[in-house]
Amino acid sequence: MKNNILPFGHRLAALRLKFHHQKYYFLHIGKTGGTYSSAAVRKLAKRAQLNMEFGAHKLQMPKVLASHPKGRFIFGLRDPIEIFTSGFYSRQRKGAPKYNSEWTAGETKAFSIFGTPNELAENLSSSDEQLSAAAQDAMKSIQHVSKGLRYYLGSAEFIEAHKRNVFFILDQEHLDADLEKLYARFGMKLPNALRDAQEKRHANPPDIDRRLSQVAIENLRRHYEPDIAIYHKCKEVRQQILAENKKRGPWGWIASKSKARDD
Repeated sequence: MKNNILPFGHRLAALRLKFHHQKYYFLHIGKTGGTYSSAAVRKLAKRAQLNMEFGAHKLQMPKVLASHPKGRFIFGLRDPIEIFTSGFYSRQRKGAPKYNSEWTAGETKAFSIFGTPNELAENLSSSDEQLSAAAQDAMKSIQHVSKGLRYYLGSAEFIEAHKRNVFFILDQEHLDADLEKLYARFGMKLPNALRDAQEKRHANPPDIDRRLSQVAIENLRRHYEPDIAIYHKCKEVRQQILAENKKRGPWGWIASKSKARDD
């Protein structure tokens, strides 16, 4: 247990966080490493005795803030086009091997027509009206394809207006490093056993065809324009959080947050 505890100053900082009785929310945004990171954050919440709510894929930041305006949020982040590709294949496999979630009627139709993400994305601009309509329907029917960043986070403008409610953003490209930083905010270290538990990662096989044509990419950029704006805004906010953490350290960082809540 001692190997997972940071120095005394960090532990005192964690205690100050705890006694603010802060309510935290973990948003499980699909295909952002959420299965693995939620397991890590659950363990953190238990060890640090945090008041944290996990809502699978149901929690949405705008709806939560409407009733809990002081809530603080932790969530994963990934490029929307990568979410599309990963989400397509995840649902095509029905979530296997970790899950076995049957297709909806809309997903059954979508996967009977489109075999790859590229086929679906290219046909968003097909000259064949029936095929184009089928592609539009598929984008609305496939779970992780239809529920992107805007479903969970609202808009780039919303994130900017409520960035003080964002406690931490876990970048899918740097997930282990970001989880280590998150644990450090509460005076702890990410357990090696958890970091090495690859079975907790609900990932696609490495050999899937992720290729997207230029037409497909352009169509997806148009379709996910609001999500891409959210993605870049969250990248910006994440950098601000990391810079603030590094500048202030555990004591100053918590003092500044305490003052902001008291104002």
